Amino acid sequence: MIDTGLVLARSACLASLMVTTGLVLHALIDGAAPLSAPRRKGVILTALAALPLSLWWALASVASMTATPLGALDLTTVRLVLGATPLGALLVVRGLALVLLAMLAWMRVGRTRAGGAWLALAALVALLSSAWSGHASALDGGPGLTLRASDMLHLAAAAVWLGALVTFCGQSWRACADRRAPPLDSLARFARTGTLVVTVLMLTGATNAVLIRGTTLLPLGAWGGLIATKIVLFGAMLLLAANNRWRLVPAVQRNAQGASSRLLRSLLLETLAAIAIVLVVGLAGTLDPS
Repeated sequence: MIDTGLVLARSACLASLMVTTGLVLHALIDGAAPLSAPRRKGVILTALAALPLSLWWALASVASMTATPLGALDLTTVRLVLGATPLGALLVVRGLALVLLAMLAWMRVGRTRAGGAWLALAALVALLSSAWSGHASALDGGPGLTLRASDMLHLAAAAVWLGALVTFCGQSWRACADRRAPPLDSLARFARTGTLVVTVLMLTGATNAVLIRGTTLLPLGAWGGLIATKIVLFGAMLLLAANNRWRLVPAVQRNAQGASSRLLRSLLLETLAAIAIVLVVGLAGTLDPS
């Protein structure tokens, strides 16, 4: 039976962590201003949003573990479960990292590349703490370490892509509202980074699936079906990204009529596909892979 509350909590928490980290990482990789004013505000807002969402996820996890409705949880039960599982330590580490990230962004530390690196470190600690929960924490020994390392690389690469998409959507939206062409320099620079991101996602995704499920992937089952759905959505994102790079960006450069609006719609669709993947991952994390 699907625990809808836990799925929503996992998905919302993961999405907020990925967007926060992605905004910081993309700003650092982009090579322009490490953290512009709009992105700085976005980092602060998403980091602060991730705090209550992480608490919601932890409480929903406790409710699921104890087969207790979320509204019926008592403080004693929450303390016992958080103290007896990695959830408690994970929540503390993530919370401290998010508070530090928000404070550093508010203090405008990200105006320099060195400051941007500190922001990235805090954001990565918050995001990569997810590798110590769910299926990634189920294995022990060498396979467990390999799975967590692969999962961390997967999360970081996915965050870079999502952060870039959120940035591009914001830039294109403002450009269309002002009736001017969207800035294409950042999109062009990300084309090279995007190739590396896709490669990392494919390699780590395959590694994660084999370590969690084993080499016998058929019959798919519910978990396998969700992973197949994730792959289809990933393929759709690749097609949209290719269309952006090879058709829509050149059309904007030629000042083709309506090209800027078509680029914005394509970027929004790509972002929606990424969010759908997060929802799929949130659901798959609550199911038995076997």
